[in-house]
Amino acid sequence: MKKTRHILFLLLLSGLWGQIEDEKKPKTFLFGLIKFDTESAYEKGAWLDKWLHGREFAAPVNLIPVEIHYGIGFNGKTSGSAANLDKDSAADDPDKIKYDEDVDPISQKFNNLWGSSMEVDVGLINIPYYLLGTSWMNVMTGLTYRTSKTLYGAEVPYEEWAKTKINWGDTVYFSPKMKEYMLTTHFQYQPFNNWFMNFRYSYGLASAVFYTPDHEEWDETLTGSGTSAAMGAGIRFILDPGKENRFTVGLDFRYSYTKIHTILDPADITPINRFDLSNYGLYFTLSAFYGGKKTIGDEAKKLYYRKDYIHARDKFKQFLSDYPAHANRHRAEKYIADCDYKIPYTIMDEGVVLDKKSKTQKALDRYIYAKSLVKNDTLILETLNRRIDQIALLWMFEAEKMLNESRYDEAYSLVKHVAEFSIHGKKELRRFKSWVVLGEGKKYQTAGFIGKAMEKYANALEMNPDLIYEVKSLQYR
Repeated sequence: MKKTRHILFLLLLSGLWGQIEDEKKPKTFLFGLIKFDTESAYEKGAWLDKWLHGREFAAPVNLIPVEIHYGIGFNGKTSGSAANLDKDSAADDPDKIKYDEDVDPISQKFNNLWGSSMEVDVGLINIPYYLLGTSWMNVMTGLTYRTSKTLYGAEVPYEEWAKTKINWGDTVYFSPKMKEYMLTTHFQYQPFNNWFMNFRYSYGLASAVFYTPDHEEWDETLTGSGTSAAMGAGIRFILDPGKENRFTVGLDFRYSYTKIHTILDPADITPINRFDLSNYGLYFTLSAFYGGKKTIGDEAKKLYYRKDYIHARDKFKQFLSDYPAHANRHRAEKYIADCDYKIPYTIMDEGVVLDKKSKTQKALDRYIYAKSLVKNDTLILETLNRRIDQIALLWMFEAEKMLNESRYDEAYSLVKHVAEFSIHGKKELRRFKSWVVLGEGKKYQTAGFIGKAMEKYANALEMNPDLIYEVKSLQYR
């Protein structure tokens, strides 16, 4: 019986022991002079995520108290090719000025088109964040004041105009000086910590004076009013990304279209009854803002892509606790689910490494821990069960060897340990316990306590009838 059991153990172990995966060896080239490790230290998709979702768990920007823009631009239309910029690239658009009479239009040359402008955005707040407690993109809304003027106005054809109406014959320059009051919305896209893209749209009211005799003073009795719309796109560089209140500098390209459709001309000094300004400009910007810092969620994702799934999961859970309404909460939940899936594999790999170093008990602890964390994954569950079963059979084989060497207590202790994690140990507990009792009987018999010895033999035989021949041989000594 014993020999048959030993043979079965050996057959099982010889078949199962080889099922542990071999370590993946690096690929070699040029007779081993060049080696490439095919196992990456980073999770798949790490670089793509760095570019597209590098700050998806950052806190929203909640306030931009002020942003200042100063730049130059031209009124008119573009012409020619963007690859060949010269003075002909900006041209006058005479159709933008309308007159009461059929008079000669104002002729604006290249230098008459250019002007400067300053804009101030104030009180930009993240309305979606304050209303909903979340903000997928930083959408900042506030007020804008803008002032602009042309640098060198074009002289009106006063002599020709005087032939139509004498009041129109003053020597003046057409040089619009604007004031605009607008509602502004910024859209920010920030892939990295030190810079972000900024897109803005503004709409509001505009007022203008546009006649000047000397480019220093404007005729305040001749005014115009209308509406203005503007859009821009640019880049912002954060000067001090580690502080609570931070500053940015940047550059914007801006396009605006202003319609001065109402002209107040009580003295009737101009034939102009409306004009539109189509403006293209380049602006230097300076701003301050609050919020937008990275959170523990960003730390968690960094750990995840470095395959530290256990600590990543803990930090993702902390992120959900700190930011329960964050726009990318669902993404954090997906990462947690993925960590839950991958953590057992990571722990199992640790067990395999210990196994290969013959640290079987420590390897078993990792396998059992990994098994306790498995969720709906039959593949790894079967793999872990198979290896745990192998270890149980190995130790049961060792326990059988101990029985042959009359080391009954050691054998029983080992089987009790196996019984804690395997059915193989549980099924054999009573049998191995019977050998311990038999051993106690032998000690009593050797010491001359025959009655006690016979009692132990009877107990052992009751637990394990297979001991009948062993007991009988002892009883007739």
